[in-house]
Amino acid sequence: MSNEERHRAHSRFLTGQSDLIVATVAFGMGIDKPDTRQVIHYGPPKTMEEYYQQVGRAGRDGLPADCVLYASKTDFDKYHSDFYLENLKGPALESVLKSMKTLQMYALDNAICRRKALLDYFEEKSSFGDRCGTCDTCRNIALHGNSYVEGRDFGPTARVVLQAVSDLNDQGISQILDVVGGKLVDSYRYKRGIQPSSVKKKLEALKEKLPRSYPVSTFYKELLISLALKGFLVESKKTTEVNGMKRTWTIYSVNSKGMKALQNIDEPILLPVPEVIREMERKEAVRRELTLAKLEANGIKRDKLPPKEVEAGDGEVVRAYSKWYNYLDNLRASGREDRPTQLESLLSKIEGWRSSTAIKQQLAPVSVLAEHLLYAIAYTTATLPAGVKMEAASLTAVGVRSRELDSLVSILSDWVGEAQPGGVGSETEGAGRMLLGSNDLCDTVPWKYAVYKPQKKTGLATWESSYIRFEQGESPQAIAMNPANGRPIQVNTVVGHIRDAILHGRNVDLGRLVGFMSPPNEREWKQLQDAEASTGIDVTGDPSISGLNGGKLLMTDILRPVIGDKVADTTFAERTDDDKHLFASWCNKLKWYMALRRVSVTPKFSTD
Repeated sequence: MSNEERHRAHSRFLTGQSDLIVATVAFGMGIDKPDTRQVIHYGPPKTMEEYYQQVGRAGRDGLPADCVLYASKTDFDKYHSDFYLENLKGPALESVLKSMKTLQMYALDNAICRRKALLDYFEEKSSFGDRCGTCDTCRNIALHGNSYVEGRDFGPTARVVLQAVSDLNDQGISQILDVVGGKLVDSYRYKRGIQPSSVKKKLEALKEKLPRSYPVSTFYKELLISLALKGFLVESKKTTEVNGMKRTWTIYSVNSKGMKALQNIDEPILLPVPEVIREMERKEAVRRELTLAKLEANGIKRDKLPPKEVEAGDGEVVRAYSKWYNYLDNLRASGREDRPTQLESLLSKIEGWRSSTAIKQQLAPVSVLAEHLLYAIAYTTATLPAGVKMEAASLTAVGVRSRELDSLVSILSDWVGEAQPGGVGSETEGAGRMLLGSNDLCDTVPWKYAVYKPQKKTGLATWESSYIRFEQGESPQAIAMNPANGRPIQVNTVVGHIRDAILHGRNVDLGRLVGFMSPPNEREWKQLQDAEASTGIDVTGDPSISGLNGGKLLMTDILRPVIGDKVADTTFAERTDDDKHLFASWCNKLKWYMALRRVSVTPKFSTD
């Protein structure tokens, strides 16, 4: 069988990108057992010659077969080490390096015809012309048209990558992606005279103009590879010696073509769409349709939503509606049919206030209060901590502008008084109130077991956005109704974020914070101290081993002496509403207790 015939026996070649080592997998019908499907693993191929030998084994029986090449950009670097190349010299070394580079381009380029590229390398002529019609790229062209090869304008997002690379001092892919994600890497990795903080601000400004955030580890990584393949970035190798062994990796710099694309912001940057990004988009399309269909099922028609949010299936308005209806669905699923009825009554009261105010002020209802804010306010009110009521300043902060604001506050307060569970109860009456001030954390140090985990999309920890806004003067209620991601959250969650900041050594105005969730009083603090002592649990230790008998720290174990065995041993679903409230109240007290204990703050209590 000739080489041409051998390749014609393949039904297709497929390539993809992953974090796996380069490997070739051949799928074919068994020669000895034609009714069985054979799976043969080969690899990793390091050169075009090795790859050619491996793919030639598929389809030898003349039956359809698939060849799949899994490749990651960084995998190719390891083949430049002495382990693979130490015995090669002169022309032999040059030939292998050239073949390795060709295989890398072959694996990562998602526009070439796989079969023709393979034949071209070995100077063989194809009988099918420029396109075989069976490899992954040819099939994608048939599916998506010529735009698959011509590419799409990735200008705004590509410039984020180009800006990061241009400010860095010839760095590898991991450092570039860290900077794109918002991290500050070692100062020597930046070009001379460039401040890391200024780079971060430039990238944040570029990303703020984008319609949405994009994952760094997939989206921006794929763009970086595409920019290099299309000549906007220059790749070179850097080698260092570690323990007698050479380590080689790829570094990137911006050339004149890349600088021109970075500076001419109106010029498109056309790049082929990587399959990883297409798969992301397919999943996003499914999610978008599910989200919009669920809203329509609840009476929220698409024409009531901002066109951009309909196109994205996401946004401030969509998230406000989705949060509300998901909350109601979860309550119904847990068997709490009475609670959704109460919440629908709350929403009706807010809508009634808006209607009457609109009549009084001779305005359209939406001018008094945007539709989606009705839902955000209702959700936040429904999830307020026990004993806390909505503040007028918080409503003003999210956009309520009306002379009738006080009447809305009164409506919300009355509903909370009627429908929300109360405080811990009479047990707290007469106990000393915890006294916390704005400077109580000035001399504290971070808790040694606090782990900082920045998100890939924002470069900030989950708690950090809430903390920053709180420090800028916003209330937890306003943050909860209009968080950074646009999806309303509970005030409890915001307070929890700010308590997390305490554990990371951030200074927090505790005097302000306690107004939105009460800390333990003197009696409750003593109960928690006694519970910690009696159980032998150390709340300041490593949470993975400081629980009962050296196990994981669990709040239920600490609270058992306080809430009793009956509540502690009953699953959440089987607890009564009173038991659920009791447990939730003590959990909030315990979180305060653990946060202060972990940063060595000993609170004082009033004597009145």
